[in-house]
Amino acid sequence: MGKMLRRLAVYVSLGLFFILSEPQYGACYVNNSLKVNVVHEQIFDLLSHGKPYSLFQDSTPQISGLYHPLVNLCLERYLKPHEKSSFQKNLDRLWLYESNMKSIFRAVGVPDDLIFLSLVESGVRIHAKSVAGAAGLWQLMPSTARSLGLRVNGTVDERLDPIKSTWAVAKYLKKLYDYFKSWPLVLAAYNMGENGLKARMQRFKVFNFFDLAKKRLIPKQTRYYVPKVLAAIRIGRTPAVYGFSLEGKLRVFAVETVPATGSLSLYSLSKKLGIDFITMLKLNPAIKDPYTPIPKYTLVHIPWSTKDKFYRLLKPTLAYGENK
Repeated sequence: MGKMLRRLAVYVSLGLFFILSEPQYGACYVNNSLKVNVVHEQIFDLLSHGKPYSLFQDSTPQISGLYHPLVNLCLERYLKPHEKSSFQKNLDRLWLYESNMKSIFRAVGVPDDLIFLSLVESGVRIHAKSVAGAAGLWQLMPSTARSLGLRVNGTVDERLDPIKSTWAVAKYLKKLYDYFKSWPLVLAAYNMGENGLKARMQRFKVFNFFDLAKKRLIPKQTRYYVPKVLAAIRIGRTPAVYGFSLEGKLRVFAVETVPATGSLSLYSLSKKLGIDFITMLKLNPAIKDPYTPIPKYTLVHIPWSTKDKFYRLLKPTLAYGENK
């Protein structure tokens, strides 16, 4: 126990040294209360990772710019009473998908903190749609979704499937990173389009997001979009530090993903499994008509507790390797 306490004391001391000595952390804060929260946040990261935050190494490239003054400003706005209430509701919606999202992002090699991009894109509203036609958690346009391998047609809109759309977006973010080599630039490309960003970077010979923003070389919407996402990431990492409740997270039930057989509708499936129909609708927003047979090879999400009953009653086809 004594050895553990000594080690913890060393980590805290080193962490405070790096936190207080790095220029980017001490340059500009909105007010004293935010500065205190930032220090608490970094100590939390230090203790949870088990080593000084600034020295933390991971195989996945880490996100830079999280403590830039522009990000601090956005964080300050999130903490205003009305914004904070709205952000809490968004967090409560996110908890249902958090575990699966993080697993997917890690599998693809994308920082799992980027799941909080959905907080800014859609407020984690599955059915969110923009005037331009973007839809789903990640606000994908139909053409972009199809280019990422998602089906968007009269029967199924996989932009609304939280699992399949997350796989698609994770791969897209990884592709963008392979080119831009910077997560803030990836976020800018996600917002304004990769070709537009590439053109401006090449034209003005500026290759850092915050420099592009400072010189107003990119659209105003993108200049504020990226700091908003980075601020959401900081809150998402340590919500309790900023006074957000984790109560909703404790009520989340596990979800199992299974293949449709092509013969049952969502309604009939809910009856056979004894699942509340409203729950089935919420778990499967990508299925447009719950009363017609679900196309074969479509992924269906059911409560984890019913998965054995699904395989026992429905006997999936040989294509899925369940019966031999």
